[in-house]
Amino acid sequence: MQFFCVGSWTCLLSLLLPWPGAGQFLVIGPSSPIIVMVGEEAMFSCHLSPSMDAQNMEVTWRHTNKSGLVHNYRNSQDKDQQHPENQGRAEILRENITRGQVALRIRNIHPADEGDYRCFFLSSTYHNEAHFKVLVTGTGMAPRVHVEPDTAWGIRLTCTSTGWYPEPQVQWKGRQGLHFTQDYETVRMEEPGTFQDWSWTMGLCVFLVLLEVSLVVTCALLMRARRAKSLLKEQHELLKKQREKTEDENAELEEECGRVKKELAHRKRLAEAELKKIQRFADITLDAATAHPYLAVTDDGKCVTYVPERQDVPDNPERFDTLVGVLGRNRFSGGDHYWEVGVAGKSMWAVGLCLESVRRKGQYTKACPETGFWILRLQNGECSAFATPRTVVTREPLSRLGVFLEYEKGLISFYNVTEFVILFTFKSNFKSEPLRPYFYPGTVSAEKTNGLSILKV
Repeated sequence: MQFFCVGSWTCLLSLLLPWPGAGQFLVIGPSSPIIVMVGEEAMFSCHLSPSMDAQNMEVTWRHTNKSGLVHNYRNSQDKDQQHPENQGRAEILRENITRGQVALRIRNIHPADEGDYRCFFLSSTYHNEAHFKVLVTGTGMAPRVHVEPDTAWGIRLTCTSTGWYPEPQVQWKGRQGLHFTQDYETVRMEEPGTFQDWSWTMGLCVFLVLLEVSLVVTCALLMRARRAKSLLKEQHELLKKQREKTEDENAELEEECGRVKKELAHRKRLAEAELKKIQRFADITLDAATAHPYLAVTDDGKCVTYVPERQDVPDNPERFDTLVGVLGRNRFSGGDHYWEVGVAGKSMWAVGLCLESVRRKGQYTKACPETGFWILRLQNGECSAFATPRTVVTREPLSRLGVFLEYEKGLISFYNVTEFVILFTFKSNFKSEPLRPYFYPGTVSAEKTNGLSILKV
């Protein structure tokens, strides 16, 4: 289908993306590790691509580092098959499951929730899954340093802190950045899985204490959480850049859509003006003498309908007796001519032109340009041009069909008048023979509405 207007216009917008085959899908999950804090709530989302209804699929969330399910959804219901540690904490959010979007929510995050996860979708014909990683971190209390005498020549420094996850490492530094060696370290696991840390350094001499009265001792807990925070910062920066890029792309797309809308509006104005130019009305009247015996033509020659019983009409030479149709009285041997036909609400019809010399009796004649017919036909919801090969021009319902003949140019064009759109153009050599309008209103079995009507322009 194309717009008819002065000049040549082209508008092409396409997305070239890898796409699964019929019935197949991709499962899209988090693209980078998810960092969550101990005791907080976390949500992990997955969706299908292409988007499709997943209500009747099985959806399983599994923590690969633990046995048992995190959550299972099957037969449109949540199944009570969770690992005991997840009961009462994990639930699936499926408000958008009809679009293939689900999310897993876990409350009161534990250190044991860290690890690899997979989100599995199973349909009746296909399955796929997404994998992602969860990092759990916990920031403990500020370290407290206690100074106690230990021996006659030394002191004992004790650093205490609780609530860290993962297990921290302890490092002692003096004011000048000097590292001190610790004699031993004790780490104890607390509930529900965080760490408590003690460290003692012994044997520092009294001379050091006297000279370094203002000694500042820092107990630095260097832990993997610092790496997690760094990763979180990098992830935040990456998401920020991706969001900015998406916003820029959306702005460009909106601008492009605005340009396309303006161009389409301009095309429609040109198309409307062009149609006004070509609407040099031809007063078409149906020739009842050519009508097939199952077709009835009104007295004014402006409407034709299919009747359930064969009519008793003269078997004159010009009447169709095999191909069901009727011709217009008009004969065109030159010039430009335009008329419109009402086709609203009909499920079957054929409209166009044919050579006056086409076969009308005896053996069935296929209606195509090779046999002298140039028609559009609606059947089974498809409007097709009976060209070679047959071409579907639209599946949208039509109400007003325009026909435009440019005899000297060998062109016959069909228009969706309501939308100012050209549907199809035949280009042929009419061999200087007269052309006549052709009409077929559809059969009773397929059509119970009124017949075809020639409209006033």
